[in-house]
Amino acid sequence: DLSKDDIVVHILSEIPDVDKKINDILVQNRLPGKNFRLVLLSQEDLKSTKIKILIADPALIAPYLSSLQEVEWIQSTWAGADAMMRAISKMTEPYVPNFKFTRLGGVLGPVMKKYGDSWK
Repeated sequence: DLSKDDIVVHILSEIPDVDKKINDILVQNRLPGKNFRLVLLSQEDLKSTKIKILIADPALIAPYLSSLQEVEWIQSTWAGADAMMRAISKMTEPYVPNFKFTRLGGVLGPVMKKYGDSWK
């Protein structure tokens, strides 16, 4: 059951254990009196789930943008916004997003270092 203080955050990503990583960040930066409930989604879930806050890989949500009528905020798991902008520009009907879209920035350094180190 949800209380009025619960904030539901839906997640659609191919990043392994992204929900655990996001939960760790939320625990470290806790908002007094607020509880976050993280819900992992599939692309199929986007068609039937009422979503207000979504953390997602842009390539996974781009085809569903026009069906996300109630979304208020989408946080990208990527640093760039190109995939979202391309998806919007390719829509056959004029589409003006009615949500905030923020990109991930300033956190990829350690991940890229780890990736680069694996090539040694």
